[in-house]
Formats: sequence, C-alpha cells, structure tokens
Amino acid sequence: MSPEFAAHPHSVPAQSLSGLYYLDFSNILGGANEVAKTRYHRDIELRLHLAEMRNLGRRQNEPLRQIRATCVIPARMPLVPVVGAAERAGWKVNPVEVAPNGAEKEADTTLVSEMAMSPLLPGVSPKTTTVTLFSGDRDFRHVVKQLKALGFLVIVMAWNHSTSHRLREAASLFVPLDSYFDRITYLA
Repeated sequence: MSPEFAAHPHSVPAQSLSGLYYLDFSNILGGANEVAKTRYHRDIELRLHLAEMRNLGRRQNEPLRQIRATCVIPARMPLVPVVGAAERAGWKVNPVEVAPNGAEKEADTTLVSEMAMSPLLPGVSPKTTTVTLFSGDRDFRHVVKQLKALGFLVIVMAWNHSTSHRLREAASLFVPLDSYFDRITYLA
C-alpha cells in the first residue's frame, strides 16, 4: 500500500472498500510527457502503464467494484491499440474524439457526468467506496467537491506541476504521481 494511503485517517477497513476509478487519459499522458521532457531535456514519447495506474490507486486487498476511463485519443495515436491496452488492463474505456481544433472539453464533461452519477450505482456508498480521479484538470473541482460533500473519500492523483490548486483543495487527498513516474510510464 502506498504510504499516502496508509497515512490517511479514513476509518473504513480496506477489505470493506470498493473503488471507483476515473482516468483523464490525455491529461495524465500529457503531464507524463512534460515530466519526461524536464527529466531528459528532450521530447520523449511515452505510454501509460494502465495496469500499474489501476493498482496504484487501490488500497491493499481493496475489491475493485468498477473502473471507468474516458480515453481522449490524439490524432497521431491509433484508437484501437490504446483502447485494447486499456481494456486488457481492466479499464472500461469511453473513447471521445478530439475536436479538429484540439479541444477536449467533451472528454472532460463525459467524465464529470460519469463521476456525478457514481453515487447512483448499485452498491456504492460513501461509507464503503473510495473515488479516485487521475487528472489535475480544474474542470473536475466541482464534482470532486460534490462527492466529498456526500461523504466519499475522493483521492486525486496527478502530476505536481500541472494539478490545479483548487482541485487539490477540493480533494480529500492529493497524491502526486511524480514519484511513481518510472512505475506508470514506459517508452513508446
């Protein structure tokens, strides 16, 4: 179990928790490429190790009730291999095309909608469910605040350099992905 989770004062026993995981694919991949550029002083094209990301957001022995991901596919990345890799890693993928001008607002609104509906899923309860968001985008601040107000433990996992200050404040817990860079990325 990651030390960030072990130290959190959430009182629900790990074995009784279920997890809802939401991944803003383009936000996390874009941030990883920025970290790589800073580390290696050149552009490096990376991929995300999606099984490791899923495991990173999970407490030890935590049953996985549901995993959700909105996958924004840049024009240069073929859709089929990315979706296939995500599904093999246990993510339910909701592909959203990038607009011709590069805007990805549809992806964010799709993921916000899924998160907002999560309290209505069968068996989901604030007492037994942890919500983990992999994104640093401030567009998620309001839904994170709403889920937290309903009593959910909401964990935001994202890159230190690109996470909105307001999103960090809204979350129950912010876990920077920077120290997990080598574990969750690999060369394309």
